[in-house]
Amino acid sequence: MSTLDLPTANLLGPQHAPAEDTEMDTINMMLYIKDRYNVSGSAYHEMAQLCDKMPRHYKLKERIAELNHLWDIHPTPNGTCGVQQSLKQRLKSCIENLIERSPSDAEFVQKKKIRVKITGDGTRIGKRLNVVNFGFTILEEGEAAYSATRNHCIAIIKEQETYDP
Repeated sequence: MSTLDLPTANLLGPQHAPAEDTEMDTINMMLYIKDRYNVSGSAYHEMAQLCDKMPRHYKLKERIAELNHLWDIHPTPNGTCGVQQSLKQRLKSCIENLIERSPSDAEFVQKKKIRVKITGDGTRIGKRLNVVNFGFTILEEGEAAYSATRNHCIAIIKEQETYDP
């Protein structure tokens, strides 16, 4: 399924036609540059007005909406700056995939018990941005559980890590 096949390809209304593939590449590149160099929406809009070859700002907004629709990500509660996913839904999905990939005589399948490790770790991004990542690992994945691909992030919060209760 291509990006254009998504039902969200036209979120801002019928007046905007879906982008062609080459235009989509340009939109993705401009979105990356906008995010990478922290260009505000207002500044991008003004630049796009001056440069005919730049995709319009509404096209970038459409693309952001498409990308956000691919993942079930929600804001964190109580006004905390961050995003989260449902632990229950992520665990269910990961466990279903694990059972599908595992032999039926695997020990955890027979015992009907799966061990899950919940983690939280502070990370400094840049000079003034501190975030805390929350995630889980399914220990029944054996050696694969030690790889980065088997550590599942469920929340990122813009906060400095503290050890106070």
